[in-house]
Amino acid sequence: MNRALTLTKLSYGYNGNAVTTNDLYNGMARPSPYRSSSVTTMEWNAASKHFRIELLLKLGAVQELMYRATMQLCSVGTGTTIVGNTCPTP
Repeated sequence: MNRALTLTKLSYGYNGNAVTTNDLYNGMARPSPYRSSSVTTMEWNAASKHFRIELLLKLGAVQELMYRATMQLCSVGTGTTIVGNTCPTP
């Protein structure tokens, strides 16, 4: 079955800090979603069933780098690629 997902939140932590320490993307932020300039691409590819995120972090030497991603089911039964991390209106 075809599904489409969008990214709701992406955060990272390192050197023993909590993963929620630094946001790279927060779709729930208001008045508008927050997106770090480090994130270059976010898209759901229906053909490969993968969500792709491209980012470039300039951190220097760190230990224990961890990411946390929160995803939302956007639609079921569509075979389209979602570019720009937005859900189409049903």
